[in-house]
Amino acid sequence: MTYAPSVQLKQLLFNLLFLAIMVPPVAQAQSSCRNPNFPGCLARSPQKPLKIAIMIDESGSVTDAQQALIREATIAYATELAEKINERNQVKLGVYSFANLVRTVMASTDVKSSSFKSRLTPIKNLNFRGGATRFSSALQSLQSRNPADIVYFITDGKIPERENIRTAACNLKRRGTFLFAVILGNTVADLPIDRISELTGPRQIKGDASLIEQADWMLESFNGLNECMVELASVAIDQIHPVIKCPARRKVTTSMDPSRTGKATATDNCDSQLDITYEDAVGEGNCNWNCQINRTWTATDQRGNSSSCVQILEKSATKPLEQALEEEPLVLGFNSTTLTIEKKDARCLAKWMPYQGTRISGLKRGNQKVSTSCRPGTNAINSSGKITNPLLGEALQLAIYLKIEPEFGKRSLSSLSLTIPTIIKQNLVRNPDVNDLMETTNKTLGNLILVPHKRELLKVLKAINQNINTD
Repeated sequence: MTYAPSVQLKQLLFNLLFLAIMVPPVAQAQSSCRNPNFPGCLARSPQKPLKIAIMIDESGSVTDAQQALIREATIAYATELAEKINERNQVKLGVYSFANLVRTVMASTDVKSSSFKSRLTPIKNLNFRGGATRFSSALQSLQSRNPADIVYFITDGKIPERENIRTAACNLKRRGTFLFAVILGNTVADLPIDRISELTGPRQIKGDASLIEQADWMLESFNGLNECMVELASVAIDQIHPVIKCPARRKVTTSMDPSRTGKATATDNCDSQLDITYEDAVGEGNCNWNCQINRTWTATDQRGNSSSCVQILEKSATKPLEQALEEEPLVLGFNSTTLTIEKKDARCLAKWMPYQGTRISGLKRGNQKVSTSCRPGTNAINSSGKITNPLLGEALQLAIYLKIEPEFGKRSLSSLSLTIPTIIKQNLVRNPDVNDLMETTNKTLGNLILVPHKRELLKVLKAINQNINTD
């Protein structure tokens, strides 16, 4: 067999090893000893780090050029792995060589330990001793040790016919070890596919021989530079975040339950069942009338990797207001100074509130109605369309609540936790209830009574409305 010196095994090994760690395996029905879970998808504690082993074929058929590239690629992979892993006790790497016998080149070592780089020196100085390719010895050696989670065999693939490798390989795989093979060869015809499949499992090469197929093992035939570039990241343990998709923007009235507004969906490289939660925060506005709610959905996998997205909910009180005004309109004020708000004006009412302003006054004279442009007659609104008269704003809030909860109007003022100034009491009937206060408020808005004492009345209305909003 010949070997093309132009092949960059260093790059190939980077790609193969990291791809194998990152991508969960494709199930293979033909294999009776495939693994149920890929190690990279398992949550790992410091007591059980992910163990990776590289088994280097040092048999006599491996050429000098191949030996040099194997050393370079193994060191490069070990260095890159150490850089990409974030914490100690997450990943251990061991390097071994095999031919007739198995020897330890670098004992299994935490890739983040302070001595890891210095332990790579024996790999640089590895002298290939030659001999026959005894996969059986390598597999038995792996079985006698605490088995690695992932084992990479770097070999020219020349397995003797008498080697019984399938039984040992299947035993390892049933114990949870994943076996990969990186084959050094120039053409598909050069590769002992049948024998390698005993080690790794069944496989079919499709099309170009340089293509990589991913299962619980890997076989590579190449005659040039492999283009399978994989982002080098610390994925030896699962650090890949779920992919989450938020529901569309929705308009809501009262219920904001996800069964009505939609639920986020998410997928993950490892977990089929993700923990998906949400949290609401008011983005802008007042949710008693109109507001934007930012609903943040978060998907978390079993490893703790999470991703979030934001769904926008537009909450409006228009429909509840329409229901409150269904039977009859709301009339504020008295006699010839009134403001009438009908069901069709519910959208305008929701837009006016909450009021913004400090100048207290009665209503503008005349029996006024809401215009098509949502103006409350000639009563003042600001550039944002908000009512600027606090007395009108508080009166609107209480009057709407009495439409929705008429029984509240029968509550005596003495039963409420509020202080009523004497001047206000003097303008109320004996033992007044909330309806009596509303009647007095309408007369004040009509500029008939309490005109000099509107501020005191405003304080009473605010106290009642605050009590309603807290209940």
